[in-house]
Amino acid sequence: MIDYLSAFMIGIMGASHCLVMCGGLSAAMGLNQSFLATLTYNAGRIISYSIAGLLLGSLGYLLTSSFDAILISLRFISGIMLILLGLYIARWYMGLTAIEKVFGLFWKLIAPVAQKKMTQKGLVARFTSGMLWGWLPCGLVYSTLTYAAAQASPVSSMLTMLSFGLGTLPALLLSAGLSQQISQLVKHKLSQKIAGIALISFGMHTVYIGLLQL
Repeated sequence: MIDYLSAFMIGIMGASHCLVMCGGLSAAMGLNQSFLATLTYNAGRIISYSIAGLLLGSLGYLLTSSFDAILISLRFISGIMLILLGLYIARWYMGLTAIEKVFGLFWKLIAPVAQKKMTQKGLVARFTSGMLWGWLPCGLVYSTLTYAAAQASPVSSMLTMLSFGLGTLPALLLSAGLSQQISQLVKHKLSQKIAGIALISFGMHTVYIGLLQL
């Protein structure tokens, strides 16, 4: 349960990053779509995160069942990724963008279909669009995926990413709604620094747990 709560809080603390990466898209869609359509889009997005968690959790399970050292390595990697994410959100070090660029090559294959779905009407199109846009290169998602993979369990990793997706939901729904004041709050520099420090602390704690397992 603590892992799911942690993933949910990562989603909440990464709100400023979500608004930069996806907020404009949600806001633009919210201007022309109903709240139900916006919610359906985000449901598709969150399910794509859950599928990614299921796949990585399955891979982690297969690897760690044969090599115990891989689980410790996954914890170290997830801790380092969370520290990089904290530095990124606080705008102290932007190295995480390099990882986004690498996976951007994969996104180029999906982008044309995702953009086409955005122009189509209906809840099915909104849901499909959300699932496709869920694969948009994002350091926040990749950092959480490494944390989910460290669970080394298909179900736990899937639920971890589901919890993370639910944590990102309020910010993206607000960006498509009327509460501009709250949107501006999570984009505020002080809010970004507080969230960054919290994520760095969480990452350091994850690395510490890995050290205890040596």
